[in-house]
Amino acid sequence: MKSSSQLFPVTLFKADFWEGYSEDVYLLKPNNSPDKTVEFAVTRLGHPDFCRNGLSRGEPVILLHGLYENRTVWMYEQHDMLCELLNAGADVWIMEMRDHGLSKTNQDSRQNHWRNYARYDLPALQRFIREQNPARQTWLAREQGAVSLLLALEYGLLDKHSEDRFFVTRLGDLLRRDFPGLILVRSLFNRKSRFITAGRNEYESRLAIKQIWQQKSWFVGLKSLDGKTSLLKSMQQNPMPNLFYLLDMNDPPQQKLINRAGFSVVEAKAFSDTLLVSRITDPVHEVG
Repeated sequence: MKSSSQLFPVTLFKADFWEGYSEDVYLLKPNNSPDKTVEFAVTRLGHPDFCRNGLSRGEPVILLHGLYENRTVWMYEQHDMLCELLNAGADVWIMEMRDHGLSKTNQDSRQNHWRNYARYDLPALQRFIREQNPARQTWLAREQGAVSLLLALEYGLLDKHSEDRFFVTRLGDLLRRDFPGLILVRSLFNRKSRFITAGRNEYESRLAIKQIWQQKSWFVGLKSLDGKTSLLKSMQQNPMPNLFYLLDMNDPPQQKLINRAGFSVVEAKAFSDTLLVSRITDPVHEVG
């Protein structure tokens, strides 16, 4: 089968419509990580008028989910925001992490954690999207997806254009020093299970969660990719341009974090209903 990319094998897994919008699902097999069986899904959504009338798509908006999630967190929980983006002409791409949603199950589940997403998967995703649409990219990531994005940015693993922008949210529990209690408690009561669930729509591999624990420290919180320094400390020392934090009142710990790192803050009362699409589809002139 012919690849949909000149970069590495890409399969068009599905071509359909979702609620009237065009929906193309691709399976990317970049072969750039130690586990050569990794094949992750990315869904491309667009307004049907662009498809029917041959108009060029708008700028890419790339969405990354968190732990125990897949693309449905954007397509249903954040439904209104997603539709607003599409109606505004955005070229929306929703990545699903390894072994999540429509992504294939890979051989070594121990490698399915945010450090490898940052090292291997996000750079491959960016290259593919840049190949399909070279316009300025806007990334919007939550929880685990946001941590992966920050790690990739910290170590220069993404090919940043000067106008690319990065929005992250829901990082409080992941960046602070103590590991999220819910995951820890559930893991203790499910020792015989290969997978752990937190009452959400995805399971996480126990081995992958163990790897995540090892990447956190009681002394520095989440570690950088070098495994020694604190990610927050690194961000303080090397502020990242065009990086914005979306405040979420459902995630109180983040309030203590935003002033300690190199974030430009975008105010928002609640992520689900006040993440203004104009903040993503238009240049950000002012930050709070």
